[in-house]
Amino acid sequence: MVTFEGGSFSRTYTKKVDGQIIVRKKILKSQETKLKNQVRWLIKNQCSLVPKVLNQRSTLFSYYYDMPYYGGYANFLTFIERNPKEDSLIILKKVLEFLFNEVYIFKQEDSETISKKLDFYIETKILKKIQNISNKSSVINKLL
Repeated sequence: MVTFEGGSFSRTYTKKVDGQIIVRKKILKSQETKLKNQVRWLIKNQCSLVPKVLNQRSTLFSYYYDMPYYGGYANFLTFIERNPKEDSLIILKKVLEFLFNEVYIFKQEDSETISKKLDFYIETKILKKIQNISNKSSVINKLL
């Protein structure tokens, strides 16, 4: 079993189900709304870049959903450690462009509201995760 780092107060790991390796994302019942929102988003935005939700279940104590496991890929931290920083920065830029153009699309709101939301998101999600990764990788620490 492989455990992945992530957020949303959830645990993400591989699991063998019916002879197939899947990725399961699981959370306490009291926090299930976060993952249910993710499932809704994954289903709504289903395409070749978005994993398919194979199964979801709510139990007395937890909620989880399953996705296909795609082997042979490296996570971004591993990619950065194994490749020149120029390549890493190009990929990071593409990932961020995709996120802001396709995932984090804001409704028609005034620029001040959008700016506040963006600042909050960047501070609490992106910068916090970059700092966490930086603490674990001397290569990323040097990049920053």
